[in-house]
Parts: sequence; structure tokens; C-alpha cells
Amino acid sequence: SLSSISFGKDKKPLTREQHEQLRWKKILRLVNEEITTIKRARRQSQKLMYRLFELKSEKVKLYKEKENKEFVAKKMKYGKKVKRHQIFRRTIQLYKAANSFGHMLLKKYPRTHYKAAIYYTLALNSRDFAYDNKELGYLKNAIKYSKNQRKVRYLATTSLAEYYYNNKKYNMAVSQYEKIIDNREDEWLTKNLYNYG
Repeated sequence: SLSSISFGKDKKPLTREQHEQLRWKKILRLVNEEITTIKRARRQSQKLMYRLFELKSEKVKLYKEKENKEFVAKKMKYGKKVKRHQIFRRTIQLYKAANSFGHMLLKKYPRTHYKAAIYYTLALNSRDFAYDNKELGYLKNAIKYSKNQRKVRYLATTSLAEYYYNNKKYNMAVSQYEKIIDNREDEWLTKNLYNYG
């Protein structure tokens, strides 16, 4: 759809950067619109609240993408003078808000069906946005509460295996990979097998 507005009688085609900016703004607008719609709903069900948590997490991802481009550009120009905390301020601010919202849901709905999924999302957010060393605890809780939720359990186990692998705890990584490498439907099968090997 963006390519269709790239050309006009007197307009030049949009550059790749302009395409990316348009895409970013469009996704942000859609996320904000859905957040507003959920907040206006009369009945705030657990399902809606979990969806709101997902959207808050998606918003963090969008700002991380934007601020990462700024970080890379400034790093190339100024080198070591540029510090992460100077650039990723909005990302961290939104991460903290999403993290608090996730914990609020766990406290408000202690027996919610979404408990494992909330912990899994908290783990991914911690890993990707905050680097606050909370990922491991969240992943273990996601697995703990995913008894009858095969998808969440599989994803959390895969992430836990990667966590141990990346932290050079190879024996622990192997024990987790052994639980998932039989899944031939996983698009990351070759990566999992490589790490396991």
C-alpha cells in the first residue's frame, strides 16, 4: 500500500528511509488506536487486559527500533562518547510502564489463563528492551504456569535454552534443547539443532 502512494504526477518515488518512517508511523497509529479502543470498552475482561499488555509491549518494540537507528548513527559519528542510556530513554520509559502493567495483571488476576503468557512476554521484554537480568526468572515462571498450554511452554523452553546457551551454561542449555528439538515444524529448527550440537 505504501508503494502505491510513492508515485504521483509530480512526485519522486519515496526513498527506503521514507518508506520505513511511514511504516513506523502507521503501525504506531494503529497500536495507539487499539489501545484507546480497549480503554474505552465498558467491560474490561482479562482477555482485553492481556491484549492491552501486548500492545504496550509492541509500542516498546517500535520505539526501540526507532531509537536503535539513532544510536547506531550517533555511535558511528561520535564513537564511545555515546551511551545507551542517553538514547534509549523513551524505550526504557515505555518498558517500565509495560512491565508494571504486566505485574498489575498478575496481581489482579492471580488465576488467569494468561498467567504463563504474561510471564513469557515479561521475559521477552526484559531480554530485548531492559537488560535488567529478570529474563531467567520470568521464563521459569512461564514454564511453571504453562501446564496445559503447549505453545507457550514450547516458546518459553526454547527461550530458556537460548538464555543458557548465550550465557555459556551449555549443560543446562542441552537439557532444555532436548525438550524441543523433535519439533520439525519450528521455523528455527536448524538454529536449535546447531546450538544443541
